[in-house]
Amino acid sequence: MSTSLSSTVQRTFLQYQHLLVFLAPVAFVVGVYAFAPIPADAGVGYWTEYWWLFVAFVTGATIVNTVGISGSALFVPFLIFVFPLVAYPLEPETLVKIGLISESFGLSSSALAFIQYGLVDRRLSLSLVLGGVPFVIGGALLSFVVPEAVFHALLAVALLAASYLLFKIDLAHGEPGGGGGGSGAADATATDGGTPRELPDDANKLGPAGVDTDDAGTVTRVDRDGDDYVYSRGGYLERFANYSIGGVFQGLAGFGIGELGIISMLRTKVPVRVA
Repeated sequence: MSTSLSSTVQRTFLQYQHLLVFLAPVAFVVGVYAFAPIPADAGVGYWTEYWWLFVAFVTGATIVNTVGISGSALFVPFLIFVFPLVAYPLEPETLVKIGLISESFGLSSSALAFIQYGLVDRRLSLSLVLGGVPFVIGGALLSFVVPEAVFHALLAVALLAASYLLFKIDLAHGEPGGGGGGSGAADATATDGGTPRELPDDANKLGPAGVDTDDAGTVTRVDRDGDDYVYSRGGYLERFANYSIGGVFQGLAGFGIGELGIISMLRTKVPVRVA
């Protein structure tokens, strides 16, 4: 009974997760408007002075959510080099705060979308979050004591390193199969005279989505569209190393854990869409 109820709740949440994504930023804006300390004579101009940032950040959020990197990889450089040209320079700790707040909404909404499609490996995610959070906290504390020149230098190093590694990474292993749609791997097996493999189909996921792990540790994951992905969860040490370094930069500069994290997962043969 409890399992059935849990499955129903999860399916309902996935079906209507877009409402949560819409209401979260609305609640944040209402909270800022109602409770944030503002000047006594603040009028409409106080709230609309930087309206153009909305366009810039929506564009940036669309880009980073498409490729799966941290929003601050674009937002922090934008606030360092572009924002001062039309407004005023920001302190490093202010940059980090803005970057973390802005990307939290974008990454949360994209994470919900990937969960809805059945592409999130919860076991991998939990281990990486638990391993990376202490380093994020440590990096955030460092951001209050690191000189501005060092902050900018570390930011440049992180951006260049992430760019180089992303260009060098092999993406060829990330293509999904079409087992759930009646073509691809499943049909190939049947054509060879064998029995078509049965793909997982979990009751608490939308569509034909499901996941199964065999005794050898090989994961077979099917998304909501019926595409299947086969990979192994091996390579924890390499991912932990990348997430720890990325976590320090995430806390220090507002980005890094997404870029280095994706690189480590792709290097350990996790499919692109799952990574």
